Amino acid sequence: MQLLQRGGRLLPLDGLGALAFGAVFVQHAFGGPFTWSGVDLFFVLSGYLITRILLGSMHQPNYFGNLQTRPVRLLALPPVAYVGQISYGLYLVHVPMLLLVGEVLHGVASVVVAAAATLLLAVLSWHLLERPVMRWGQQRTSSSRSGISYTESHVPVEIAGAGATQD
Repeated sequence: MQLLQRGGRLLPLDGLGALAFGAVFVQHAFGGPFTWSGVDLFFVLSGYLITRILLGSMHQPNYFGNLQTRPVRLLALPPVAYVGQISYGLYLVHVPMLLLVGEVLHGVASVVVAAAATLLLAVLSWHLLERPVMRWGQQRTSSSRSGISYTESHVPVEIAGAGATQD
């Protein structure tokens, strides 16, 4: 089960995120049939993950049981799972990159350059922005659970009805 789960993440779901991004990218680049379903897959994955978090199921080991099917193992491969991890950045950046590069280059060259630029920006976004912010949020949450309230950590709090803030 080590192949399917790492650091609390289900790698096959990251792989599905990568597939969804690929479908969205192909749709925007080429307008292929059925590639519109990538956005639907993003919505389904997001709904699943949000529900899973809300229900607290992330604390249950082997949530999917012993799924060792070939497609699940393929989706759990580290490169595919990594693309799934950075898929939010890919999703945000791919259209602007296609538009910007499409102004300068045309045809397959524009798609290749846009894909490379999108991948680079998504990797930078993940490592320099998304992951640090998530870690900061986890630290804030864990410190508030250890007896430190947000008001004690110098977050301005409005005094009821007075319109003034207190540090």
